[in-house]
Amino acid sequence: MIKAAEEKLKRKIQLALNWSRDLQAIERKTIDLNKMERQLVTEFVDSLSTRDPKQIQYPVFEIARKHSVEPKDLFRLLYMILLGTESGPRLGPYLIDLGIEKAKQTLLSSICEQESSGQK
Repeated sequence: MIKAAEEKLKRKIQLALNWSRDLQAIERKTIDLNKMERQLVTEFVDSLSTRDPKQIQYPVFEIARKHSVEPKDLFRLLYMILLGTESGPRLGPYLIDLGIEKAKQTLLSSICEQESSGQK
């Protein structure tokens, strides 16, 4: 029984190490956001007040519904900004691990870069 638990733990550690290496290899890309996307991201950032990973994801659905956008498209947009890829780990736990303030900075910087370059 202990041996099985050790093997399971080793497997989880290996998966975490692999994910960490993959994350380090991610090259962030500049993403051109349109006005609606900037609004969606801004509203999501404004909603980040909780430290509960389960509650972090809920506003994505509310914001998407409010703007008649598919939630998967908003998740994809957030992952592109945060990770440079269209998908990733569950958003709530990831943002907690990243740090809420760091997440907000990263998301807002994608908007500020475009606004300062004059994109509409």
